[in-house]
Amino acid sequence: MNLNLISLKVNDWEQMVKFYQHVVGLEPIVLEPEHQYGWLDAEGVRLSILGTKDLAPAENARLSLQFEVHDLIEEMRKLEEMGCVFFDKQLDTGEPYRMAQFRDPEGNAIAIYELLSQ
Repeated sequence: MNLNLISLKVNDWEQMVKFYQHVVGLEPIVLEPEHQYGWLDAEGVRLSILGTKDLAPAENARLSLQFEVHDLIEEMRKLEEMGCVFFDKQLDTGEPYRMAQFRDPEGNAIAIYELLSQ
């Protein structure tokens, strides 16, 4: 088996597509505004975004996405400039990685992490 698609149901399709394109940096594969459906490329895995008007607000995030980056501090700086607020920063834990988390406009957690040289 090979995981190649993750589906995210959202209340505000247009806002979420813009966020994942412009803030996270995913490239569109297919966008169908009339059906509130689209696929974005996450380098080998596709993120499907489906607009659903009757979706109840999530008390906890419905989905958590993790992206590997080469320079965590630089990526954090760029994201903060775009208005992202980090709710969890694990920078000096003694582990072979460091990580920071922020939320998309509907509250889903997004982690960015950097693997450290041993």
